[in-house]
Amino acid sequence: MKKIMIFLLCLIFAVSVAMTANASPSRLVDEADILTESEEMELIERLDDISERYLIDTVIVTVNSLDGAYAQDYADDYFDYNGYGMGEGYDGVLFLLSMGDREWAVSTHGKGMELMDGYMLHEVEEDVIPYLSEGDYAEAFSEFIWTCEMAYDESYSFINVVISLGIGFIVAFIAVSVMKAQLKSVEMKNQASDYVKGGSMVVTVSSDRFLHSTVTKTRRAQNNGGSGTHHSSSGRIHGGRSGRF
Repeated sequence: MKKIMIFLLCLIFAVSVAMTANASPSRLVDEADILTESEEMELIERLDDISERYLIDTVIVTVNSLDGAYAQDYADDYFDYNGYGMGEGYDGVLFLLSMGDREWAVSTHGKGMELMDGYMLHEVEEDVIPYLSEGDYAEAFSEFIWTCEMAYDESYSFINVVISLGIGFIVAFIAVSVMKAQLKSVEMKNQASDYVKGGSMVVTVSSDRFLHSTVTKTRRAQNNGGSGTHHSSSGRIHGGRSGRF
């Protein structure tokens, strides 16, 4: 009887462990099958590492189709209904790629929404999307993880800004110094004719021209892939950005 009880306890423990494992979804879901096995393993390791270090679920999902939905809505709902988000605030960032629609979206929630602000989402668009357009998906996702790490590490972000400003100041100082060194000393002239090269001003033809015209302008449509906050179908507040590649 004692052995049976021990066996049942072990079985219950094993089942509970399995259920716990299943309750934690993978941070890389490659439904579109665009990554090799080695690429998947490397990305999962990096996603798990950055998620656990900063306690912000960092997720990458690829699908074949959005099934008629908007990319941003699809990404928000995928985050909500698949159990992503760490802590009480469900902190997380999810990158969605739809191969069939050639669209992408980033969904942010909780602390992820605070750290992956408009500036960092712009960085994602600038640094990640070009790799998608070239078909280098593994490199695109690697760049996304790197951008997230810069956003999560607030101290690193501050140092990076200071360094960037310092480099910009040095480059500007050198450029101005070079231009200044190339200037020649000149004396101010009192007559405009002193600045005209002899024989260069010869008028051969003169005519009158009408200088005013009416111009009609049409307002350009705004890009709807902004980074403002919005509600998902579950009622949660998300941030994010979306577009095409």
